[in-house]
Amino acid sequence: MSVSTSIITDVKQNVLLVPASAVKTESGAGYFVEALEDGVPEQKKVEIGVSNDTSTEITSGLKEGDAVVTQTISSAESSGSSSNGGSNSIRIPGITGGSGPR
Repeated sequence: MSVSTSIITDVKQNVLLVPASAVKTESGAGYFVEALEDGVPEQKKVEIGVSNDTSTEITSGLKEGDAVVTQTISSAESSGSSSNGGSNSIRIPGITGGSGPR
């Protein structure tokens, strides 16, 4: 014999949800998200409600339709130089190239 059950702790309707990865904390200042304003990310202070592993309810600070940054990818090379002598080339094993004689 087997049993399947669901435990529902809270139900809300018409709430604003963002991915949990978009909500960040600032020490002593609460929560914020990076929202796009004219294509540029800007920090917006928000108040949060209930959340789970994937989503967080925003109770104030954002409105429906606001675009938020959910992931930031930073380059390991901030100045454009690389560990192979400053060349911006990609080396693929087994393929030779460059300006040297063949």
